[in-house]
Amino acid sequence: SGVGAISFWGEDYLISVGTDPQHTIGLWNWKSRELLCLAGGNETPLLGIASYYGEDNAFFVSVGVNHIKYWRACACIGKAPQTGCPCRGEGTLLGKSGIVGNLGRLQTMLCVTILQDASDRDRHLLVFTGTHDGSVYVWKDRKLCKNIPCCANGPIFDLVAPNMGQNLLVGGGRDGILRVWEVRSSTNIKAVMKVELASMAPHGSSTNFVASSIRSV
Repeated sequence: SGVGAISFWGEDYLISVGTDPQHTIGLWNWKSRELLCLAGGNETPLLGIASYYGEDNAFFVSVGVNHIKYWRACACIGKAPQTGCPCRGEGTLLGKSGIVGNLGRLQTMLCVTILQDASDRDRHLLVFTGTHDGSVYVWKDRKLCKNIPCCANGPIFDLVAPNMGQNLLVGGGRDGILRVWEVRSSTNIKAVMKVELASMAPHGSSTNFVASSIRSV
């Protein structure tokens, strides 16, 4: 089987997502080239992964077909077995599904990125996912806290937070429009710019310019 996605996690670790039937997630120490553990990802395809590694908080999020899950490494990873650890000394990844609630529906999520909540004194982390129906879901503490419905005409293929300190979110999708949002809080998110690829046709061009999907930002 192949590798469908990877993400660096902190200075020492690398996360991989396999293309096997279980879409197995692997945690590696890339410096020592050591595979630390494996965990079953999901039976449906995993389409995106984003990670955060801080002194007090380290996790990553996987998204895919009707899937969003938060993952953490147990305390035994790379260490001696820890008393009370649910892995019983074997070392593993612990995953918990996101809670959709009544603000949206569980659907295919094609991309994911992480940004700090600037309005939060404790600087909690927000997770943003782009959905198949063109909505942006905002997650906080594993719960869906805001739905920006159908902000794109078609699936959103990529979301990026270019700079953790600027609180900007950039996205693109099938409709060929690049969108930028200002994230003021988990519930106050304002669209500040959009650029249509079709508007960037060379001036005076005699040929018809057909806008393409934006697959990556």
